[in-house]
Amino acid sequence: MSSLAFTCSYTTAKDAEGTSPCGRRATGRKGDPKCLGHWSVSWLMEVMGGTEHARRTYANYLLVAIGISVALAVRGTFDGDTPPLMTAGLYLQSLFLGGVLLALELEHPIGGTSYLLLGPAVGAIDIIIGIDTLQQNPSARPGESANALGVLEGYFYIAVGFAIISMWSHFGLTYAAFDRLANLATLAWYMALVMLAVSAVATVVISGGSDWSLLTFVIVIAGVAIVARGITHIKKLVSKIRV
Repeated sequence: MSSLAFTCSYTTAKDAEGTSPCGRRATGRKGDPKCLGHWSVSWLMEVMGGTEHARRTYANYLLVAIGISVALAVRGTFDGDTPPLMTAGLYLQSLFLGGVLLALELEHPIGGTSYLLLGPAVGAIDIIIGIDTLQQNPSARPGESANALGVLEGYFYIAVGFAIISMWSHFGLTYAAFDRLANLATLAWYMALVMLAVSAVATVVISGGSDWSLLTFVIVIAGVAIVARGITHIKKLVSKIRV
């Protein structure tokens, strides 16, 4: 079955002998035949590092993120103070992250398909929430007292939304074999991560430590690492794009 071009030849990592291919209808992309869901799965696994250790590590992160998203969404449903858009966005984000987890853990095409379908919506909602948070927060306007964590939250949503859309665009461009544009999308993704990290560090510095907390400390430490790693990747991508 795997030799037929119109069926998906993808087999999971647990199927070492490759005796149970997916068998779903493959896409029209030339080369290794896969259904669209498994193209997304294989791409996600590659982006996440490709190794079993990397997959397990990201799976643990995703479980924590899903738990937080669901808890915040449920709280927002009943507290009456959370904007409906944010609550809906959190539920949608939980489904999105669940799809990525399903893709990494079970290599199921539904996980890859849900990533492709929900990615743009989740990214757009995160950006809208971030802009709304900045507009409502006094610290977003010059000359007024600053609530550093409020600003950080706004920039966090914007950076996460931008990163999700950039990653989603990267898959589409890679799938369509537009390698140069795919590199540009990756560049935008890393720039979003660096923007998030810089905003975290700058927020604490500008606030003079008045909004210091364990969460902020963790974000700053992670931010410094992201900036260092992100700038290195950005330099490599710029060199690759110039060629």
